[in-house]
Amino acid sequence: MSLRIDYNEFKNGNEQTRKLLIYQAIFTTFDMIAKKKKIKNLEVVKEYINKKIEELNK
Repeated sequence: MSLRIDYNEFKNGNEQTRKLLIYQAIFTTFDMIAKKKKIKNLEVVKEYINKKIEELNK
């Protein structure tokens, strides 16, 4: 996965698209940290972000 956000997509997108891109980047970051450090507590944060992404995709 990549943490890169397409600038044009972000700039030209509506508010929902921007939020979705940001949540996806945050989720990916926490996922990478959790795997590298083997941290279990980040699961709560990941679940919250996943829920937000699902809400935005509806």
